[in-house]
Amino acid sequence: MFDRSVLPCGQLISKYLDEMERIHRELRKYPSSDEVTWLTLEAHRDIAAAPDSEIGIRALFGDIFSWARFALSSTIYRTLNLLEGGIHAFNTRNYLSWVLLSRGLLEIAAIYHYYVKRVETLPLAGPQFSATALQQAENLFMSYVRGTRYDWDAMRRGVLGETHDSDQLPKEPSAVRVGRALKDLGRSDPRFRNVKGVYGLLSDFAHPNMGSHMTVMNVQTEKNSGHHQCVLSQTADAHRGEFVMVATLPVTTLALQKIGEMSRPIGHLVSRWLDLMDGKIVIDFAS
Repeated sequence: MFDRSVLPCGQLISKYLDEMERIHRELRKYPSSDEVTWLTLEAHRDIAAAPDSEIGIRALFGDIFSWARFALSSTIYRTLNLLEGGIHAFNTRNYLSWVLLSRGLLEIAAIYHYYVKRVETLPLAGPQFSATALQQAENLFMSYVRGTRYDWDAMRRGVLGETHDSDQLPKEPSAVRVGRALKDLGRSDPRFRNVKGVYGLLSDFAHPNMGSHMTVMNVQTEKNSGHHQCVLSQTADAHRGEFVMVATLPVTTLALQKIGEMSRPIGHLVSRWLDLMDGKIVIDFAS
């Protein structure tokens, strides 16, 4: 975990490191792998033609369940990858990697929050479901999982670097913009009321701007009258590391907490739906 000998970890920094390690332990309780399946279009056609409507209802519900399970597992695994990458960056004093990973965690938290809060407004406890609510849930999960601004079909044809033209309808759902998700997060959770400003700081660190250069530059010291000494290094000194951590640890920890908080309702939903698989599921197609 975090090597506290790397920096002069006072009470402020240690508090956040302790919380991040706690969250890491909780996330590590999730299964190390998951398998999600969907019916093919051909299988759906066969089921739709079958005389037993119960089979079709269960198949439809099973596919929506799979989108929810995929969203949960993918979010947890990506969060673990970023968090463990951040721990390694901290321990090796790679502050540029640290801020890039921190920014990634904040983006996951914002986008995840955007979709989960909308899923939570739907009546999904079952076993009786409104077809409209299930369709809305499926659209939200699919948009979260498959949302993109890149033309993946073009890449499959061997053409790289294309994005969706504004005058063309993409084959995949359009990804929610991070700025919109951050704004939504700041409005609904007072802990994130200044998130746009903090995201701007992380972005300046991440982009080839002044902040990025600072990650490989020791804190400047006065060498003699009229001059500053600037020492550059792949691993900047402890003073620079302390500055980066004080600036980024609070929001990074909050992002991890938010991801954990948003995972609980989706986890409960997945568990609830899994239990329903053994019983009778009713979908009201008139509502």
